[in-house]
Amino acid sequence: MSRENLIEKLTNYQPMTTEEKESREFMISFANATEDCFDRTQLAGHFTGSSWIINQSWDKVILLNHVKLSRWLQPGGHCDGNPVILETAMKEAEEETGLKNLRLISEEIFDIDAHSVKHDENPEHIHYDVRFLFEADDTEELILEEGKAKEVKWVPLEDIQNLVNNEESIMRMLDKTLWLKQNTEVAVA
Repeated sequence: MSRENLIEKLTNYQPMTTEEKESREFMISFANATEDCFDRTQLAGHFTGSSWIINQSWDKVILLNHVKLSRWLQPGGHCDGNPVILETAMKEAEEETGLKNLRLISEEIFDIDAHSVKHDENPEHIHYDVRFLFEADDTEELILEEGKAKEVKWVPLEDIQNLVNNEESIMRMLDKTLWLKQNTEVAVA
């Protein structure tokens, strides 16, 4: 995926909420204006890739308690110059969970979120996060990657709201999951 491919995917993406629509517009504008938008040395902001990983019965997702941010989040991270965000999402999911048998549900974008982050010595900047939907076997052993998370675990869908303190983008992905589970044959029959 090149910058142009990403802009096309974002342009064709149908946001679920007003906030997500605003994120899409920020992302398209940023990608159009910033040649090195996939590189974390771009201090104003950069694209990141994340994975929303659902189990085979579609009743749990994987969340990790991020070391630097002290929040429960989906696996994800920096593109480090790679313009194929899906590859970043997959790599980060494998590294941060230890899972080796992830199944991509769709190459289409599942969710997007532009948000401000501040940690370490880095100045506050924007993560333009592109998220993809994966499925995994919840009996496969999870392996905590040292230094990235305090904990990684499967979380029942009904427990997510309390765990993440109603964090908007996580709740939006939960809503999408519940909708897909109820309205498509992608989920468990």
